Amino acid sequence: MVYNSIYKVLLPLLALGYPLCASIKAIEANSVSGTKKLNTYWVVFSLVLFFEHAFVKFLRWFPFWPYLRLMIVCWLLIPDFGGASYVYKHLICSGLSLDPQILINWFNKRMESSFKRQKLAAEMERFVKEVGAEALEKLVNFLMHSSQYMIISTYSEHY
Repeated sequence: MVYNSIYKVLLPLLALGYPLCASIKAIEANSVSGTKKLNTYWVVFSLVLFFEHAFVKFLRWFPFWPYLRLMIVCWLLIPDFGGASYVYKHLICSGLSLDPQILINWFNKRMESSFKRQKLAAEMERFVKEVGAEALEKLVNFLMHSSQYMIISTYSEHY
């Protein structure tokens, strides 16, 4: 109970308050390296929040998630650890260097196969309505036996 109250106050102060003050200082001091480090932190922290929001129902099953989140924020925030820079260089930059066409093609294949399954299901429903469920069962049995025969005959031809 006490930890929950402390966590609700400490995490926003640590994750948002300190970087906000440091960002203002870096902007006012015109520090390029400080601004770069803080921008990296904000990008990575935004992705952590996005991840948490996307998987909130899954994360509720893990009672240790608040502890882990606090450790992640500390690792990202403390400059000696360089967590934000590490995550940015090894995860985000590598993800940005991926050709977007690869992702588009992968997504299109998944959509196409999903569309084919939906079309097959609709055709099967139409077939059952026209001819009946028994005819569909006979057709499936015939196809199963004929495919087994084709597999056996192909196997015996090769060996």
